[in-house]
Amino acid sequence: MTRPIPEQIVAAVSALAESLATWCEEGRDGRLEEHEAAVLERVRQVLPRLLEAVVAVATSELAPRVRGQRSACPGCGRQMRPHQERARQVLTQCGAVVIERPWYTCGHCHQGWSVVETTLGVGSRQRASVGLLAWLARLGATTDYREAAELLDELTGLAVGPETIRRECLRVGGAIRAAGAAADHPSPRTPGGPGR
Repeated sequence: MTRPIPEQIVAAVSALAESLATWCEEGRDGRLEEHEAAVLERVRQVLPRLLEAVVAVATSELAPRVRGQRSACPGCGRQMRPHQERARQVLTQCGAVVIERPWYTCGHCHQGWSVVETTLGVGSRQRASVGLLAWLARLGATTDYREAAELLDELTGLAVGPETIRRECLRVGGAIRAAGAAADHPSPRTPGGPGR
C-alpha cells in the first residue's frame, strides 16, 4: 500500500471479514443461494459503518484537529466557534448513518449549521440522502407506493414507508411541473426571453 488505510475503514472491513469467516464455517457445503443470502446480509450490515467511516475521513471539518475551529456563518459570513457536538441521522442508499459533528449557531443572525448542511449538502430538515430520494422517486413512478416500498426492502434491505415514497414522488412531480412552466414562460431577464 502506498498510504495507510484509515482505522475507521479498517475496523468496518475487519468486522465484515470476521463475519464472513464465521459464515464460511456455519454454511460449509451450503447451496449457492444460502451463501449469496449470507454474504448480502453481512455486507448490508456493514455498509452504514463503511459510509460513516468514509464521511468521517473524507470530510475535512470532521477531523479531530479542526473540530473546534471557527466556521463562517452561511447567512452572514461571520466566523463562529462550535458550541456543541450533535449527532445527525440520515437514511442513505447504504442504510442509516449517524454523523457526529460540531454544531454552530450565529450570534448575529441566529442561523444554525454544521458540516452536514454546508459540505455534505444535506438540507437542515432532510432525513434521506439525495441518492436514496432518487431511488424512491424512481420506484414510486414505476409502481404503486406500497409495492415500491416492498421492492426497496427486498432489494436493498431499506425499510421506507409507502407514504414517504408518495411524498417524494409528489415533490419531484411538483419540481418537474414548475421547471416546465418556467421553460414555457421565460423571464424577461433570461437570454432568449421576451425583450431580447
